[in-house]
Amino acid sequence: LETRFPSIIDDNRYKEIHKIVCSPLFDNVIDIIVVINTIVVITQSYPELFSSDYNNARNSKINDALIDTPWEIVETIFTLIYVAEMLLKITMLGWKKYSSNIRNLFDAFITVLAVVATILVYSPTGFSNNDLIRFILMSRVLRVFRFVMIIKPFKVMSRAFIGVLPAARRIAALLFCIVYTFS
Repeated sequence: LETRFPSIIDDNRYKEIHKIVCSPLFDNVIDIIVVINTIVVITQSYPELFSSDYNNARNSKINDALIDTPWEIVETIFTLIYVAEMLLKITMLGWKKYSSNIRNLFDAFITVLAVVATILVYSPTGFSNNDLIRFILMSRVLRVFRFVMIIKPFKVMSRAFIGVLPAARRIAALLFCIVYTFS
């Protein structure tokens, strides 16, 4: 925007929006929305995880290619919020600064996948499995693990875990070869 539309940069409304989007409060609000998303995903997944007759009790409207159940409405609202967040950040920060943060890239990847899945599921293509959207939004819940890093003992454990990852990759490759040979 600065190079192509310099007059917008001088606008007071743009400055206010830029100030809001670049503030820690904006990220905190999005983090609260992610926590709410986590609670919704857990609530939505509870019958599937802990009920033996989940498939018998499942709502027949869930795979009808319409946004007509409360869960589908909530998932669509979360997707729209994440799209708005991504577009605001890209517009205000610019692509270069936005993409320099790995968290933003992860969020953008999940948001684009959720939009593609929403279009695929709710368009009249014959594929209407709403679980695809839910599973993609579940991966957004991984962002909640960032809060664990605030607690000191977890910070030490996670740094040790991250330090072990390069060696674990080699062990995983060895285990894969052993299991492949065994199979």
